[in-house]
Amino acid sequence: MELDEDENNKDSINTNQDEQDKEGTGITGGTGDEKDASEYFVVPTKGQSVPQARTQNSKLAIDHILRGSFESTMRLLHDQVGIVCFDEYKQIILQKYSCSRTAFTGLPSLLLLYACPLRN
Repeated sequence: MELDEDENNKDSINTNQDEQDKEGTGITGGTGDEKDASEYFVVPTKGQSVPQARTQNSKLAIDHILRGSFESTMRLLHDQVGIVCFDEYKQIILQKYSCSRTAFTGLPSLLLLYACPLRN
């Protein structure tokens, strides 16, 4: 009889300890109906993005500018033309980069949508 009581006491102590651990960590035994926004996963689109596809095999500095890859742009300009000081070209590069994306509204209640214009 004493063994049964000891086992019951151990089980109740373990159950109480588990409940206290859950309370301390914020874990509750909910029904699963409540959803947290961090639980949702948005699957990325398949394939390459348009700016990445533009510059994959391109040796044109403008393609790298339009992608926003300024480091590779400077490397290409240095290798092809011999430019060392890019201070004079900063405004031109940023101006061309600003023309690389368009923004539009789908619906009035939605955020802006961005797209990359395609060239022929």
